[in-house]
Amino acid sequence: MNGLFPENPFGEERFARLALHLVDGIGPRLGKGLIRALGSAKALFAASEADLLGILGVGKTLVKRLFHARLGRELDREWALLQKHDAVFHTIIDPDYPQTLVPFEDAPMVIYEKGLRYPGDLDSVAIVGSRGATPYGLRMTRKISQGIAECGFTVISGLARGIDACAHQAALDAGGRTLAVLGNGLSRVYPAEHQSLAEAICDHGALLAEADMACPPQAGLFPARNRIISGMSRAVVVIEAALKSGTLHTATHAAEQGIPVLAVPGPADSALCAGTHNLLRQGAHLCTSAEDVVALLGEPGRACPLLQKSLPKAPSDPQELLVWQALEQGPRQADELVRLLGLPMGKMAMITLNMETRGTIRRLPGNRFEIPD
Repeated sequence: MNGLFPENPFGEERFARLALHLVDGIGPRLGKGLIRALGSAKALFAASEADLLGILGVGKTLVKRLFHARLGRELDREWALLQKHDAVFHTIIDPDYPQTLVPFEDAPMVIYEKGLRYPGDLDSVAIVGSRGATPYGLRMTRKISQGIAECGFTVISGLARGIDACAHQAALDAGGRTLAVLGNGLSRVYPAEHQSLAEAICDHGALLAEADMACPPQAGLFPARNRIISGMSRAVVVIEAALKSGTLHTATHAAEQGIPVLAVPGPADSALCAGTHNLLRQGAHLCTSAEDVVALLGEPGRACPLLQKSLPKAPSDPQELLVWQALEQGPRQADELVRLLGLPMGKMAMITLNMETRGTIRRLPGNRFEIPD
């Protein structure tokens, strides 16, 4: 493996947590329970069969899967896909993990990311709705998404057809930022016709996913991803949702998470708006424009992140400073840094990982690094 991948990945907690995330049958709640039982994911993979069977809810099938995971094959494949698609992963203990998700019991163990989130993306507003949107729904989506983007909010949605795609595009057209949470792995874009939109989102925001890199789109994953959309938002705006629409899952998650829900009214006789009208009956905030969102949330607490972004400063840590100085001459591969600085591969992996996490350096395709502009 390349210089970012530790020689003993199971000896590093964040990689051990990634390996645990890849074990079939282990979701966020069970995964957290296993970690609590033994203190860490590292300890979990070092435990004996007897120790594992002593944990409530662990049977021989799960122990067998955990032992198989120790071979590292799935972890190797996942890392290769991360490198191939220029993506990164954040575990719940990492500083770049979406912090608004941390308090929730079902918070994902791992979030994959392609693109770049800014601290200002904490001021995100979710806009979700029907895949089969009407011209009215698309018009209202463009109006509201563009308006809140111009106010400085980041628009977050699910990259689906209809309202989601319209919300992303309107935010981009307004010169704003947008995040997309996928219901599949980041090795592919679904639906495929949104490939160019996904690339534009990566340039002005990020693609995010809980599913492992190679995971194909699955119906059961979309309701689960909706809790991430709502959990990363300060408010959720619902536009065109039928009574049994999957969009309403996002509103339900938001209510459970204590996040305000706004609903855009539609024609009284429209079946596609019956769900949004029901949300209004249940106490959702009426939304007819971006001004309604701003009135509820107040102005976002930052200027445009593109204007606010400052040049990274030289690190104070002596070893990180050596890496920084080596990169001042231009991008270098990890192996080249190892040879140039005479540091062990494992040590170099940790140094570059820490610097990349803080944004001090940036990883490029081909396992190269550079100092961001």
